[in-house]
Amino acid sequence: MQKNGRDEMLIETKNLADVAIIITKAAIARKESIGCHFIEN
Repeated sequence: MQKNGRDEMLIETKNLADVAIIITKAAIARKESIGCHFIEN
């Protein structure tokens, strides 16, 4: 299979999207846990 710049760019874009999803999920989880913490206090 021949690699060209476009295939590599697609792979890189998908990797960045995966990282963005992980960061977003972590941020949401953290926000919810901070929110619960404030409610408890």
